[in-house]
Amino acid sequence: MYAAGRLHKPVKVLATNPLLDIAVRRNRESALRASLLLLPRRFTLDKLCATVCGLSYAGDWRMVLGEHPDKVMNIVRKNRAAIASVYLGISRFMGQALV
Repeated sequence: MYAAGRLHKPVKVLATNPLLDIAVRRNRESALRASLLLLPRRFTLDKLCATVCGLSYAGDWRMVLGEHPDKVMNIVRKNRAAIASVYLGISRFMGQALV
């Protein structure tokens, strides 16, 4: 679960293979689907990015004990363009363009 959550966000890939690429894409598709179920009918791109990034921290006890309360939003602010690019591309691939 840790690796799946980490891969919801853009990461620098050092080595890859076709099976890994497929697994990362499917993991991100699942993150997008879960986020769309959690969001209201109308939402902003920032809210989508925060929901996707927040999935990996939901239920994580470290968020209660010691993590900065704005951790997810800090990740989104610093990586908004990359996160948006990943998930807008996936939504188009799935045939459900978000914008």
